[in-house]
Amino acid sequence: MKPASRLDTQEESRFNMVSPVLKWAGGKRKIASRLIQLMPSEFGTYFEPFLGGAAMFLAINPTDAVLGDVNKHLINFYSTLASTPQELSEALEVLKFKYDSLSSSAQKELFYDIRARFNRQNSATDRSMESQDDSLGRAVDFYSLNKLGFNGLYRENSRGEFNVPCGGKKSFPGFDRQNLMDVAARLNISTLVAGDYGSVVENSKEGDFIYFDPPYIPLTPTASFTSYSKAGFGLVEQENLAETMRNLTGRGVKVMMSNSDTELTRRIFSDFHLETIEAPRVISSKSSTRGNVSEIVARNY
Repeated sequence: MKPASRLDTQEESRFNMVSPVLKWAGGKRKIASRLIQLMPSEFGTYFEPFLGGAAMFLAINPTDAVLGDVNKHLINFYSTLASTPQELSEALEVLKFKYDSLSSSAQKELFYDIRARFNRQNSATDRSMESQDDSLGRAVDFYSLNKLGFNGLYRENSRGEFNVPCGGKKSFPGFDRQNLMDVAARLNISTLVAGDYGSVVENSKEGDFIYFDPPYIPLTPTASFTSYSKAGFGLVEQENLAETMRNLTGRGVKVMMSNSDTELTRRIFSDFHLETIEAPRVISSKSSTRGNVSEIVARNY
């Protein structure tokens, strides 16, 4: 069994050098060291089927990883970054120069042009003949919407269209080119899968480790489940995830999951060891609701 790289005192500076390149709701960067303390000391292949901003993957830096997400645009971005980091970086530099040279009204217009093109291109049903240039263009648009959209949110309507409004940025957020290359190098030795969590973890085996970071159960009964993708991730999906975790336990796979600290969460995942940690909420539509919140970590070991 191959041990995973771990984040300890000596590695803090290295971890700080390799940062997530996307802003993502529910990102784990600020609590990565705490979560790593709860992970098994060693395991085989690392699986992360709700990849998002990839903060945990970058913190752990495993020697063998299968990474996935139901958001195909996110996986296309990471795949493009892994295969053509230089081209992606250069394209982003060009867009940054263009955006920064525009007036505020023109910047807003550019954002909505990018959003319209992104939705138009992604509505195509047949991508069997998609070229590398198409993938690069979609990756640039995806990154731009992530950086220029309101609060770094990713949200889709019922038609699967990205519908986050312009965030009103006065300049295109800068990025560390070397960090981009470092992230690309780590992704390049991993397997990337665009699909639901079941398809990502289906080949996991005894001794492997899976970290689940699904869309969270709402903190209040009136809150809606996420519209991260048009399919959503509601109560039935949470219950199915718990069943998947039980099945994985029976196969000898080590499993850990993060979720919100609610009575419903504790009920659905009652078969597992539950631990409470404090986590900052860094992306929220209302500044009044940002701050530390209690989260649950469920484990089968």
